[in-house]
Amino acid sequence: LQLRELIQLSQSILNEADYILISSNRQWGTLPRLPERFPMTTIYYRALLGCPETEDIVDCYRVAQPGMYQGELGFDLVKVFESPPSLGPFRLNDQFAEEAFTVYDHPKVLIFQKRADYDSSKTRAILDTANFDMQERIAPMRAPAHTTTLLLPDDRMTVQKQGGTWSELFNTEALQNRIQPLGILLWYLCVSLLGLLTYPLLRLALPGLEDGGYPLARIAGMLLLSYLVWIAGSFEIPFSRLTISAGMLIILGLSLLAGYRQFDLLRQEWRQKRNYFLIVEGLMLAFFIVFLLIRLGNPDLWHPWKGGEKPMDFSYFNAVLKSTTFPPYDPWFAGGYLNYYYYGFVVVGVLVKWLGLTPAFAYNLILPTLFSMIAMGAFSVAWNITHVVRGTKREDGLQETTDTVQRTTYSVHPTAWVAACASALGVAVLGNLGTVRMIFQGWQKLAAPGGTIEGAGLLTRWVWALRGLVINLGGERLPYGIGDWYWIPSRAIPAPNDIEPITEFPFFTVLYADLHAHLIGLPIMLLALACILSIVLSKGNWRSWLGGALGFFFTGLAVGALRPTNTWYFYPYLALGAVALAYTLAMYYQAPKMPGDLPFLNYL
Repeated sequence: LQLRELIQLSQSILNEADYILISSNRQWGTLPRLPERFPMTTIYYRALLGCPETEDIVDCYRVAQPGMYQGELGFDLVKVFESPPSLGPFRLNDQFAEEAFTVYDHPKVLIFQKRADYDSSKTRAILDTANFDMQERIAPMRAPAHTTTLLLPDDRMTVQKQGGTWSELFNTEALQNRIQPLGILLWYLCVSLLGLLTYPLLRLALPGLEDGGYPLARIAGMLLLSYLVWIAGSFEIPFSRLTISAGMLIILGLSLLAGYRQFDLLRQEWRQKRNYFLIVEGLMLAFFIVFLLIRLGNPDLWHPWKGGEKPMDFSYFNAVLKSTTFPPYDPWFAGGYLNYYYYGFVVVGVLVKWLGLTPAFAYNLILPTLFSMIAMGAFSVAWNITHVVRGTKREDGLQETTDTVQRTTYSVHPTAWVAACASALGVAVLGNLGTVRMIFQGWQKLAAPGGTIEGAGLLTRWVWALRGLVINLGGERLPYGIGDWYWIPSRAIPAPNDIEPITEFPFFTVLYADLHAHLIGLPIMLLALACILSIVLSKGNWRSWLGGALGFFFTGLAVGALRPTNTWYFYPYLALGAVALAYTLAMYYQAPKMPGDLPFLNYL
């Protein structure tokens, strides 16, 4: 009965409609990729456009133009609205690109017009060819006891079960989960230890940075460990604590090798720059604790006013943690793989799985960790740029060669501290002045008749603002709800119909607590920027062949990891890295003087 009513409703809509509008902003996601699950929908979309059976329906809609296909339902495609990238007369159809780009940025819109020869009986005959025999329609309460095809294949189910049950992976009775201060301490020390192990490698890789990239060592360590584990999981080596431990041992071995080669340098550096290292550690801890207290005040993973994407992010996070191999399973589609740039969840999830922290608890530890990494990444970039701009020389410090250490002097220009701290606050804490605009407009609304300020002139607005300031000082509250103070600044650019562009900034994203791809990608992006900066500042001169190899590895890893972490960070940093390398080669490369020398090794 319901099926017949659905068919009749579809036919009545087609009978009454003169035009049909389809937009990739909505329908692209519903275009059926599973004809056995949506038989009538598949037939409808294919017949509406006239897509041949030999072509994929989604691809047909991506390339469709008026006159290209002949529809079977009595409607013709008469107009297409799209804005593809173009350069002069050359236009690129990017509808095949990742959907988060085309759907959110410039959706394709198609308009179909009914023909004069439209025949409802023909439409009925076409839709009636849908075969519903293979569909399973059961009540949800019967699903656990009902045999269906919505299961993982036997081979994948076996592998997944071998990865351990949820209680085996995350024991809620373990000390680190029952005593949360212990869990916080264990997490912070583990992240710090991983950063400490990575620093000797990073220091060799980034000779152009005055601080050796020390504030970035934690994110570099997490990225390196996750990469080793992810590569293993992609070759079907189980994503387990044993594999993670093996990755830690590899990093430990590399760190000991690099530390042995730099033992005198590291010892002297600690003696001369101890204050810098301690201040960096203190700032890192301060940023972590500040945001940890914010999460302590509201640890819920669902925002009480605006909702958010935390349930989706938490689902992806759990799917990555529970998967035995990579790519992770899709938490909403049995038998499928996670069709999303998920690598950021691997970066933050490896240590969670290794320590056995329950995901809900770990979620609220990852957020302050990312916040502190963003702040200190910006700190390091600004610190090193300031040293170059100010022309600071190594005084009372170290002059390094390949095998020796010469004592010189080392001084830090006061502006380096100012610039570094201002950069950390500017990137991680301060917003886009949307709050200042809110206050100014709030004063206007307090004085404006009826609280409406749209259409008023500039002078009138300033008069209202001054009057509103007096009213506000007299005790009247600004006309905003408590949730507006963080939401409105994230939509700072006015637009018609209240469809404002998203103008989120890092502190908003962290405060909103969505563990989203663009948030996890921020500290990796700053690491990539620091690596690129080091290439230019070092003039391409690494201290050894090992340093050169590590320099290219960490730069490639940081830039490359942006693509599976948050795709749209990748392209500008790939271009920036290529320009930096080309500039360095053009400005500082010197051809070898000896005929037998190898140019590439000489250059390193």
